Amino acid sequence: MSIVTSSHGLAKSALSKELLFSFISIFKMNANGDPYTLQTADSEFKSKLTILESISKSFPKINCLKSFFQNLETDEKFLLFNFLIEDDVESTFKYKIAIDNINKKPSIISHTDDYSVVNDYVIYCFGDEKRYVGRKKKEERICRFCGLSYPEVTFDKKAHAISESLGNKKIFCNDECDSCNKNFGKLEQQFYNSIAFLFSLYQRKGKEGLRNIKSKFLQIDNNSSPQPKISFKNIRVDLPENIHDINGFHFEVETPEYKFIPQNIYKCLCKYALSLIASKYLSKLTSTIKWVTSENFEKKLPYIWVRDLSEMYDEPLIGIYIRNHLSAELPLFFVRLFVLNIEYLFILPLFEEDDSNSARNFISLNEVISVKLKEWFPGIKFFEKDYSSTEYQSLPITVTVEVPEGSQKNEFLEPTLNNTWVCDEL
Repeated sequence: MSIVTSSHGLAKSALSKELLFSFISIFKMNANGDPYTLQTADSEFKSKLTILESISKSFPKINCLKSFFQNLETDEKFLLFNFLIEDDVESTFKYKIAIDNINKKPSIISHTDDYSVVNDYVIYCFGDEKRYVGRKKKEERICRFCGLSYPEVTFDKKAHAISESLGNKKIFCNDECDSCNKNFGKLEQQFYNSIAFLFSLYQRKGKEGLRNIKSKFLQIDNNSSPQPKISFKNIRVDLPENIHDINGFHFEVETPEYKFIPQNIYKCLCKYALSLIASKYLSKLTSTIKWVTSENFEKKLPYIWVRDLSEMYDEPLIGIYIRNHLSAELPLFFVRLFVLNIEYLFILPLFEEDDSNSARNFISLNEVISVKLKEWFPGIKFFEKDYSSTEYQSLPITVTVEVPEGSQKNEFLEPTLNNTWVCDEL
């Protein structure tokens, strides 16, 4: 028997006929006495879990299944099969994607249209359920960023593995000390600055409600009307003489108050992944941690691959891909982060001089990944972005002028923000 869920993955168990009869009595059945494939973990179902206690005397392992069911979210749908699902990747992915869609749960693997990527990588996903990564007891904690342990440093703050400002309410890092948590605030603020206008444009709430943009040239006000009120100030644009050429005319607006250093954006993305990756891999990432926690910059970094999404994520999702073989042709780690309607795909760079997988060999890595992305994610178009710059800049927002039918040139023209911003160069 196999059970596939959104929140806890796959469970399998082989039961004797006698035990199986008692076991299936907890599920909803059709007129023939066969359990339905699609089940619901509602209050009635969970009340029947006490039946498993009698089975546990003959089959102690059933307690694991009982715990598995108890941990399902209330009213969560799951799939029940009277056969053991094969361990091949394609079967597991197929059923997992199906139940995620039924539960309307966002999932990293739903963005994996081809299963070949898992021939090279093991995938660890975060963001679809509440998770605390690291040691539970404070007195046992060691900060994965500075290496100091309790009581040399304190662990009193609730450290969000991904910035709370991005909507994260589910994933936390226990092994991040208060001092490092404070220091990362600068990096995380710069990442937020790089996409702040999107949170305002799409009316995504922050700690203090709907967010507004107040810049020298652009203002987005979400307090005065149901729809965001967009206004431009101190901008001079030379419009074409012919009104037919004005429709669709583009110009750029700077937001100098929302500055960021591109290389700090890369550092921040890596910080998110380092907060969640299993501690056994941290020894391979010491140079990466040193780079992320210092004020030093590298001359060149691998690309970050970015794309627009058709769906919106109110809470971020992140998938960490860890290479499952020794071939150094592919990066040891890469990461996919989904924020709002943007995906960032990036390599966790290594900086050892003698490492063939080092970011200093970024040219070959960029070429390999660019080719592999077409194989792993067919039909998905990514844009290569170079975040190596160490100079402050602000994101230029592209504005498109739309002329209502029958308007004259001297009439007010309503500009709208262009959402294809990721295609533009930083």
